[in-house]
Amino acid sequence: MTNERLSQPPWYKHRWPWILMSGPFLAMLACIVTIYLAFQKQDVLLVNGVKKTGLKIIEVPLVKDAELKDSVPTEKKITEAKP
Repeated sequence: MTNERLSQPPWYKHRWPWILMSGPFLAMLACIVTIYLAFQKQDVLLVNGVKKTGLKIIEVPLVKDAELKDSVPTEKKITEAKP
């Protein structure tokens, strides 16, 4: 039995452990990239209290800092005026 153990290469020289570990590693890498992109592409205010979040346009009330904690943004449809 000891001769068999000495003749086999160590685990890190086999291909299968690396193939099996590559899936979770790639998932962690994709998670890090997603978090990085989420913080780089923050939502911006368009005009005076109107904010675009994805495809939604949300009206954010302009209030004082003390009232800001209790306020919740409301969803409002904005339609384009046709000339």
